[in-house]
Amino acid sequence: MNAGFMTRWDGNTYTQWSNVDNANLDPFEAYFIQADQTLETDNVTFDLSLRQLAPSQMATESKCIVQLNMTTPTGSDKTTLIVDANESPEYQINHDLEKWVTTGTDNPQIYTKLNGLNFAYNGLPVDNVQNLTVGIYSKTACSTTISATVSQSQSFDQLLLTDNSTGAVTDLLTSDYNFSGGSGTNLNRFSISAKRFDVATQLPSSQLEGVKIKVLNNNIKVSNITEKTKIRIYNMLGALLVDIDTENRELEIPVSASGLVTVQVLQGGKSYTNKTFLLAGKK
Repeated sequence: MNAGFMTRWDGNTYTQWSNVDNANLDPFEAYFIQADQTLETDNVTFDLSLRQLAPSQMATESKCIVQLNMTTPTGSDKTTLIVDANESPEYQINHDLEKWVTTGTDNPQIYTKLNGLNFAYNGLPVDNVQNLTVGIYSKTACSTTISATVSQSQSFDQLLLTDNSTGAVTDLLTSDYNFSGGSGTNLNRFSISAKRFDVATQLPSSQLEGVKIKVLNNNIKVSNITEKTKIRIYNMLGALLVDIDTENRELEIPVSASGLVTVQVLQGGKSYTNKTFLLAGKK
């Protein structure tokens, strides 16, 4: 746009530009445009190609690349999950890569298994990352750690590793999993599931006992935290406002928003959700 005035409302204040050449708007923002009557009408344009940028950027942000790591006293190995709505559960060249799994080596091995294939790189929609088999190999029985490294923006909120041998469930986005592993290949012990949190649909049930959330000085205070915890805060439209990890027993979080907000607390494989908080906004 190259003429007139543009006013933007962020929920707290109005910001106005005069005779702007370009103005970027976030999704769901309200804005008002006043065209200068002295100018030709064809000087005010809303080019279609510019409007198409927002959906493409939002689609890119939904992609998540997660590296699963396995570490033993004799070495380490990794496998990668590429989680995106555009991926397919079928094997795709340039998206998936089969892993050559060997035995007898000192180095451990970890991989996901689907449709009879062992994957070094496995591209999947998030809905297909449910009870996905994780295969492991170790030459000897030893202490072992499985961890996760996220290298691109998240499209899910929990990555739950289930130990079918002990029943333990660990959110690898917040904690590593340590265990005593046997020797050889094991395809039955571990599975992995990605969980999404969607404020537009039914919220996860409250499973954490003792966690307290309240509004204090127009901030969100979370207390009675007992272990490494992830805290997320969303606005009423479902946009993520806060995403932090903490081990503090209590935390007071400033939130630059007004209106209804949803607070989600994640510890291991459990979650606590409360969306009853109304903030007046910062003054």
